[in-house]
Amino acid sequence: ADQAAHADNPLPPGTSTVVTTFPATTNQGGSVEYSATVLSASEAPTGSVTFWIGAVQMCTGDVVNDVATCTSIDAPLGTDTVTADYSGDSPTFNPSSGTATLTVTPPLILTTTVATVTPSTVTSGSYVTYSATVTAASGDAVPIGTVQFIYGSINICRFGLVNGSGSCYAQAPDPISGSTT
Repeated sequence: ADQAAHADNPLPPGTSTVVTTFPATTNQGGSVEYSATVLSASEAPTGSVTFWIGAVQMCTGDVVNDVATCTSIDAPLGTDTVTADYSGDSPTFNPSSGTATLTVTPPLILTTTVATVTPSTVTSGSYVTYSATVTAASGDAVPIGTVQFIYGSINICRFGLVNGSGSCYAQAPDPISGSTT
């Protein structure tokens, strides 16, 4: 009797969910497209997929031609595990889930760089001071990193920023066409 009842009400087909993000690495606040391919050995799955990072829902997309996509800008900073939960479509399809990794880096900050060469007029072979001050457009961040002075294809000098400024003392290059950057 149990076999007959089972034959009349077969179990819904199983599914598997393959997850991707585009891009795989983004800056915080950047747009991420979440995509899940829902696979089934029988007919094309229907229903929806919800994308999560931890307990936070990123977005939900409907399955169309085996794929659900949606876009969000809310991914948290760090290496995130994105979970895509296919809800299934009872009684037609069983639910499934899959994961992918998304790397979210700090947001880009616009900066302005003011570079100077002292003295401003030199002869070839003279030593000069190359200086740069980098300020953040937002005013609340202090830029860090490295500044490099280049003349044509010649690397003149480089230095690390301290409190957004720095300098180096180097020999001026022989004149060539081009400018110091």
